[in-house]
Amino acid sequence: MKTLKNFVAALTCTFAFAASAHAGLIPVDSGVTNYQLDANVAGKKSITLNFDVNAQLAAAHQSLQDIFSATLKVVFSDPNDGQEKYTVLIGMSGADPVGGSGNNQINNGNSPNVFFELNMASLDYLKLDGKINALVTATAGEFFIDSAVLNVSTNKDAPAAGVPEPASLALLGMGLLGFGAVRRRRS
Repeated sequence: MKTLKNFVAALTCTFAFAASAHAGLIPVDSGVTNYQLDANVAGKKSITLNFDVNAQLAAAHQSLQDIFSATLKVVFSDPNDGQEKYTVLIGMSGADPVGGSGNNQINNGNSPNVFFELNMASLDYLKLDGKINALVTATAGEFFIDSAVLNVSTNKDAPAAGVPEPASLALLGMGLLGFGAVRRRRS
């Protein structure tokens, strides 16, 4: 009985690991860290974050058409006093507003993680060539962008590693022989 329990446990682990082969979430980093934005300084009012998902999709054996959603995660920090405000525009030339009407605030001393779900127009734009940008603009105060990551979700499983047919049959045969030997030993 113990052998049967071990076999069932091993089989369960095999299926669990096989089921986790789904590509799911693919993160793409913008490469921007500790970038200061200041609404009062001409050259520091905004930054364009560029994302190219092609290499990550290829590594996960996915295509642009497998993308079904994407979320931009921006980590802000505000070490100074005051109510900082910003806008985020995602898509072609910043034409696709996602982050609201400019009332997004960063409170004093906080480092919030802010998430922006890409709408259908942004997703369609991303699926054209795998590239998209996000324009972050300071509308009041000064603050930092600590990091920005675009998380792309796909709806296609990653291809499973192929197991040669003779090897899988040999494994099955050895397992059955092992069960037969254990059963014969007990009787």
